[in-house]
Amino acid sequence: MPTKLSQITAYKKVNEDYSDEESNEDYSDEESCINKDCSNEGCINKDRMVILCIGTVLLAILIILLYGAISQELRPHKPIEFIIADASITKFNLTSDNTLYYNFKLNITVRESNYFDYNRYPRLIKAIPSYKGNKFDVVDMEGFDLSFKNSIMLKPVVFYGNKFIKLDAQQLMEFHNETRLGIFNLDLKLDLKYNEYVYCLGLKVPLNSKEKLESTFNVTKCSREYQGWG
Repeated sequence: MPTKLSQITAYKKVNEDYSDEESNEDYSDEESCINKDCSNEGCINKDRMVILCIGTVLLAILIILLYGAISQELRPHKPIEFIIADASITKFNLTSDNTLYYNFKLNITVRESNYFDYNRYPRLIKAIPSYKGNKFDVVDMEGFDLSFKNSIMLKPVVFYGNKFIKLDAQQLMEFHNETRLGIFNLDLKLDLKYNEYVYCLGLKVPLNSKEKLESTFNVTKCSREYQGWG
């Protein structure tokens, strides 16, 4: 039969066990809340980092664009360049009745030297050759698209046919001398668009016969300044 003292002791032990269990539950709940708050804070920090990275990238792109635009405004604007990269003649004969029979080819390079410039020539470009003031052909070249800071090689331009030309005594003597040397002095005008012209003067085009190539062509830059062509 349990005594009164033992009953009191048992009651105190039960209360202590219950208090410990309740304390453990409170600590567990508190720890869970702390972990939950830490987890939420980590998510918030991660979102902030993503936003910061995106903002940094956008700011860098904006700075680059502004720098390019300002540099372009301060730098002198250059028109696109036309360069005769190569040229050769397979026929260039003049008959006694002053009819010129010709067959020659030109390779033209186009260069854009500016940043943030885009040039499009959808219309046909007219290439007009001349020999000692006589325009003897017109060939339509294909248009082209040219992006900034870039250069392209256009399709070869071929001139073929015959044309009556007028040469005085001095010019006729020069023609025979050029025939002997195998190098002919030609001029070329490019009709672009909206009354825009490019002049390629003094092209020393070598005769490319079946036996041999008399000489090599010197790369020649064209100009937009009128210099008495034609």
